[in-house]
Amino acid sequence: RGGRYISHIRSEDREFWPALHEILAIGREAKMPVQVSHLKLAMRSLWGQGDRLIATLDSARRAGTDVTADVYPYTMWQCTLTVLYPRRNFTDRAETEFILREVAAPEDLVIGQYALRPSYEGKHVGEIAVLRGSDPATTLMALIAESRAADAGESVVARGMDERDIERLYRWPFASVSSDGALRGAHPRGFGSFPRVLGVYVRDRHVMSLEEAVRRMT
Repeated sequence: RGGRYISHIRSEDREFWPALHEILAIGREAKMPVQVSHLKLAMRSLWGQGDRLIATLDSARRAGTDVTADVYPYTMWQCTLTVLYPRRNFTDRAETEFILREVAAPEDLVIGQYALRPSYEGKHVGEIAVLRGSDPATTLMALIAESRAADAGESVVARGMDERDIERLYRWPFASVSSDGALRGAHPRGFGSFPRVLGVYVRDRHVMSLEEAVRRMT
């Protein structure tokens, strides 16, 4: 009926490629435009695969699937600590160690909100581990367990992307500019995304012209 399917795809890290192929299959079989929000390669083993990603999207477009994406211009994302565990296995030490090795290192997990102990806000998991006299894996599991037990709010701002991949995605003409953020909070993307694109990707790096940037934003 002339609609569009926009998906925060199932995985942006471990199962990224199957998730991407799923949305492309939806577009192909439903014969409708699809958009990936918010396109990223959010795991260390995926970093540097921007060319492969764009080649996959271009191939789908040549085959008739009108696929587009939106991208925000930061290497860090923001969500809850629990999103790090897609299988919800919050007490699994092996999984936790994998997260800290492959998805985001302790120093890359900065607490944005922690209602039980607001003093943790602005500190990364490595620093909190030192404060607690513990190790990062134990600390991460404990932070989740304690906040869930008290039904208390928590969030994390985590580095998960490589700047070179973000620039590669913005060079793709079908990538629009998004923020994926609130005006308040620990992450600046809610108010900083659009001026950052104009400053960094237009003025400084010449990834796109001013006119093209305005088109991508609107």
